[in-house]
Amino acid sequence: QLLGTVIPPTERMRGLALVALLASAASSAVAFSVPGSRRRAPVQRRPSDGRVAAVMMAESSSSSSSSSSSSSSEHDLEPADAAMATRPAPQLSAQDVVRCQLTALQRGDVFRCFKFASPSNKRATGPLDNFERMIKENQVYNKLLYAASFEITSALQLEENKWRCRVRIKPAGSSAAPFAVAAPNLDFSWYVSKCREEGAYLDCWVVDAVMPEMQQL
Repeated sequence: QLLGTVIPPTERMRGLALVALLASAASSAVAFSVPGSRRRAPVQRRPSDGRVAAVMMAESSSSSSSSSSSSSSEHDLEPADAAMATRPAPQLSAQDVVRCQLTALQRGDVFRCFKFASPSNKRATGPLDNFERMIKENQVYNKLLYAASFEITSALQLEENKWRCRVRIKPAGSSAAPFAVAAPNLDFSWYVSKCREEGAYLDCWVVDAVMPEMQQL
């Protein structure tokens, strides 16, 4: 009988209104869930964002260090680096050139030592074979080879472009141990000037002569 009952129009309208209200509530619930999921999304992305930031900081640090290293290379060489130079250069000072020769001789590298000789010095002592023989066979100059240590004790400017550097050598085999019998220290004078001859070494400091102290002869 209920199936055969006729529902008045007003009741049908109320039913439709209830269905629309329920549909609206359902759609509102879905709409609220979406913003909630969006609010949680940044929390999940934060670790990756932090890692990206760390990478960006590392790249920034790397680029800044590379720029600082390139800028530092524009400055003059440090003494330790200058002593390892292989030939005269404008950025080397008079004392740098003396250290270059001393370091080369300490390592037995006569060829590198010869490169720092002035053109007039090379004409007087060269060629290289003669220069090497002069150092190895002379009983004073051969103490420069494989020296235990050396130091520049003083530097005196003789003229605008000429210097005299006094050097003290501790020969090979010397010992600093107590009561040890050590070879006596030797003193030399290095005479250095700026090259005025046209060529690769123009305006570079070069060695004109190396003289032992007279009392040692």
